[in-house]
Amino acid sequence: MSILGDKITHLRFKAKLTQREITGILGISQPTYNRLEIGDFLPTKLVMEKLCKQYKVTMKSLIGGDDMLDHYLEHLQKFKKNPECAKQIEEAYIRWISSQIQHDEEII
Repeated sequence: MSILGDKITHLRFKAKLTQREITGILGISQPTYNRLEIGDFLPTKLVMEKLCKQYKVTMKSLIGGDDMLDHYLEHLQKFKKNPECAKQIEEAYIRWISSQIQHDEEII
C-alpha cells in the first residue's frame, strides 16, 4: 500500500463506508478505487477534491504533507513510459499540489 492508499482506506473504514458506497460518491469504478487503496493508481484532481470533501480533510493532510510530494511524483513515474510526458505531468502535479497546500494553509 501507499501512504495515500493507507490514508483513504483508514478514512473509508472510519466513515463505515464500503468500497461500493465510496465509488458511488466519487463516480469511479470499484476496480479503479481498489487500485487507489493498494497504491497502483493515482487519483485525478477531481477525485482528490471529492475525497477531501467526503472525509472533511485538507489536501495537505490527505497526501501526508509536503514531504510526501516527492514520493508521489516518484510513484507517478512508474506509470509513464515517455520521459518527456512524465516530466510535464510531474511539473503540472507539483504546481497543482503546491497550490492546494497553499490554499489549505490560507483556510487554516
